[in-house]
Amino acid sequence: MESAALFKTLEPYRAREHYLTSIDWSKTSELSAVFDALVAFPVVVDRDAVDFFARWREISAIVQEEGSRRYLAMTLDTSDSARAAAYEFFTQKLQPILAEKVQALKQRVLSERLLSHRCQAEAPEFYRALESDAQIFRQENIPLQTELSRLSQEYQKVSAGLTLDWRGASVTVTQLAKEMENPN
Repeated sequence: MESAALFKTLEPYRAREHYLTSIDWSKTSELSAVFDALVAFPVVVDRDAVDFFARWREISAIVQEEGSRRYLAMTLDTSDSARAAAYEFFTQKLQPILAEKVQALKQRVLSERLLSHRCQAEAPEFYRALESDAQIFRQENIPLQTELSRLSQEYQKVSAGLTLDWRGASVTVTQLAKEMENPN
């Protein structure tokens, strides 16, 4: 079984509690709506803050999982244009939206007393990272990050196609790297 097919059968580490329906990743508006609902999620009492952070953790895990699946599929076969297009869509269309939505969540945590206090008490390292990330965020950096993702994908494709003659056989750089670890 190919690694990409095996990866598709893996269940999430934790059972989903808040986002039970799957997201149609081809619709950027659907992903935006999920994050907009979280930004607007009412937080009145401490239990609401706990629920807010649980939802944020869960949607973040779902997004990271989808990005990882697409990246793995693309790197397993860089010549497959459908895999490349799926990963490119994720990095070029979805990640810019996610950057803005996550910034809105960070700003909300920093500006609302109940969320801020809960975050500082339960996860002080996360709070400090969130605070510094929110401070250095610049809207104009999103296209730069998108371009870096595109260039990284291009590099993956080029480097995966590199071959060398080694002991009478044509091998990829990855295959040769394994051979270079051999002390003999």
